[in-house]
Amino acid sequence: MEMKRITAYFLAILLITNISFTQNKQITQKPQAVSNETTIAIGKISSDNAIIKYQNGDRLRCIVISEKGKNGKSIIYKEKMPLLSRDSIKLSNSKEIGGIGYVLGSFERKDGKLLISELKPETDYNLNIYAKKGDSLVYLKGYEFNTVAQIPTKQASQISIIDATENTMTIKWVNGTGKGRIVAVRKGADVNLPENGKTYNVSSAHGTSEAKLGESYVVYDGNDKNINLTITNLESGRYYLQVFEYNGDGKYRAYNTEKASNNPRSKATLLPTPKILEVTSLSENSSEIKWEKVNGAKTYILDVAIDAGFKNKVEPYSDLDIGDLATFEISDLKPGSKYYIRLKAVGEGTESKFSKIFEYEMTGK
Repeated sequence: MEMKRITAYFLAILLITNISFTQNKQITQKPQAVSNETTIAIGKISSDNAIIKYQNGDRLRCIVISEKGKNGKSIIYKEKMPLLSRDSIKLSNSKEIGGIGYVLGSFERKDGKLLISELKPETDYNLNIYAKKGDSLVYLKGYEFNTVAQIPTKQASQISIIDATENTMTIKWVNGTGKGRIVAVRKGADVNLPENGKTYNVSSAHGTSEAKLGESYVVYDGNDKNINLTITNLESGRYYLQVFEYNGDGKYRAYNTEKASNNPRSKATLLPTPKILEVTSLSENSSEIKWEKVNGAKTYILDVAIDAGFKNKVEPYSDLDIGDLATFEISDLKPGSKYYIRLKAVGEGTESKFSKIFEYEMTGK
């Protein structure tokens, strides 16, 4: 019995000691290993330069730039590796390795930007990462990019509006010096600018989803010397148009996005044409005109004449601004005489065509 008490006592002591040790034990996490991965992001490119962003964890890594297809192998390189200590570098200041490319240098900083200049236009390049091991550069990975064509020196100009209706607009312009050009249209705001290295689907019908450029639509892409472009599927409102000259095709395309004389410009579509519903006699020398109001109209212009050609208008009903009405009384007319009446709607910066001529004969003698 005594032996059982002693055993229980020692077990309790051990249990208490273990609990105390567990509660006071410091739990430490292993520090995470710092990555020595090298990553590069290709930024803005032009016809002869490219901007890259890099992050690097190992100073023994270096960049070699080569034309596409000339990469992927280890290189014998016994010389001391130059440091990428500047924010820009010219290929002419870099060491060329025959048949491989140009050694730009090894990383001095952990991250940064680098402008690489003196590249060839419309050329595919590989930006290759190598590790320096002894007298060799061992290939790790590569990043592909391409330069674009030279931007056209002269932008298209002189956009002119040949005709505008309720839902169409016909325009023309003077070409610049590009291989071709696109026309972008946007309702209510300046058009979005095209991006180098991209081509866009085209539809002369405004609003076609496949032809979107931001919030704009590309309605033309070509190199016609003289074209009258008709844009369809427009709604009531003001539209902004801009022509962009370009050189190069596909991923090599480069746009001139500068402004020029009358490029860009804007134009409102015409308001719908008002329709005269009836003219009713009020007395021997007065009548009332009634018409169908036009959405977007702020006022109406009235013409009354004694001939269908409106060469002999009746005063004061010659280009008379009669306000935002749906009926209007004309007076001081001659009984038994025939009159010709027409209306047009006027809105904010736009108007309609004249209505169909309404022929009316006064009653009486």
